[in-house]
Amino acid sequence: MIQASESSHLPSKDKIKTQLQLIQYSLSILRERIEAATEPIGIMLSEIENDLGNINEKVFAAVTSIKPISITPASKFTNPMTSMAKYFPIMLDLEKFSGNRSVLVEVLKGLTFEERALMSSVSIEHNEMYEDVYLKFQEVESKIVQEVIEMGLSPPYDEASFLTNVEDRIRRAWQFDEFQSKLLKMRIRRYRIEAVIEELTQDRNKAKLSGPTCEAPSVVNQASSSRNGGAAE
Repeated sequence: MIQASESSHLPSKDKIKTQLQLIQYSLSILRERIEAATEPIGIMLSEIENDLGNINEKVFAAVTSIKPISITPASKFTNPMTSMAKYFPIMLDLEKFSGNRSVLVEVLKGLTFEERALMSSVSIEHNEMYEDVYLKFQEVESKIVQEVIEMGLSPPYDEASFLTNVEDRIRRAWQFDEFQSKLLKMRIRRYRIEAVIEELTQDRNKAKLSGPTCEAPSVVNQASSSRNGGAAE
């Protein structure tokens, strides 16, 4: 009797089937409402994705359009670093100057190895030491420009914004200032030594005019003329 009573209270298979159908229907309605509610968000996300794709394409095109700096080997356009006397023969005649020019003579005699190497070329632009630092300076400059482009904050077609961002990055790059300072110091050191050589050369030329001794022409003038016509031998 008890089992028969309990079984009479259990839902029939048809009722269970109906309940499942109602649940399925409710889930279908809920799914439709969720899809309807999230559709604008999906459209918005799709638009954002498309915009990002366009930005990536522009950045990629900008980056790939930049031609890397072609680093030409120093031997292509610099003088071989041999000795200072090759480019300034006056270094072989320092003992011939009189005592009143001893200060200038001592300056040239006291040049360090680095200073002599800096003078081992027709001009500062043709010097291997100077060129080595200059190429590193160019590499830093190129790297900064490419970093600005890759960040995508300053598109190259916006000239004002692009220049501002590049200049700002350069001002904050210690490597840029370091190489710039090195180049300036190297030029100043070379100019000072050239001035000493020029003064001694002028004295020698005056002696040539006043005496029978045959003297060679100014080596600084040789270097200057070689910039226009060819390298000094």
